[in-house]
Amino acid sequence: MNRLPPRPLLPALRMLCCASAFAASCCAAQIYGNVGIDGSVMLSNFRTEPTQVIVVDDGRSGLNAAPRLQMPDPRYSAMIRQAARDTDLSPGLLHAVISVESGFNERAVSPKGAKGLMQLMPATALALGVSDPFDPAQNIRAGATHLKSLLTRFDDNLELALAAYNAGADAVVKSGGQIPKYAETRAYVPRVMARLRDAERGAEDAAGPKGSAGTCTSADGGRRCTSPR
Repeated sequence: MNRLPPRPLLPALRMLCCASAFAASCCAAQIYGNVGIDGSVMLSNFRTEPTQVIVVDDGRSGLNAAPRLQMPDPRYSAMIRQAARDTDLSPGLLHAVISVESGFNERAVSPKGAKGLMQLMPATALALGVSDPFDPAQNIRAGATHLKSLLTRFDDNLELALAAYNAGADAVVKSGGQIPKYAETRAYVPRVMARLRDAERGAEDAAGPKGSAGTCTSADGGRRCTSPR
């Protein structure tokens, strides 16, 4: 027969249960994001506007949201660093784009025909000399080159370059130099920015106080990215 604990213990048990529930609710980590009316990307740990959606989720909310930054196959790390050096980009940025584009699945194919880690469209892959879009080294190198060209075209404005990577440069131009009002693109850009923030934090932790890692910083109305030296 089950016996109840002594009466004096019941209040303490109730308090313990409440504290456990509170801790569980507090530790669930979601990042909310949206694109403002001025075209800027906003990220927050709290939902402050009704237009914000969960762009990163720790998996405990029960919602169908993207997981936190995936850790890639270790063999991709050297490829990412090399592509970052060759294109003067942040490795964290490439890590973030690959995470959102393919979840580090080198065999990924989108419904529109984009292929590989950085989801290269056939025309883009052909223009960049890619013979096998499923080859990780070729795909990362070409994707980084394409992203760098978009950053150059849009004056190093990272949000616009990411929007162009997702929706095409013409769509950004036709939108008056702002993030196009496509639901997919307006979810895509905050998701990459959130993963970039995670990647930068991870790089800082790994580098330590004397380390040097590529970073992306806010300046002149946009994000500027540099590679490690």
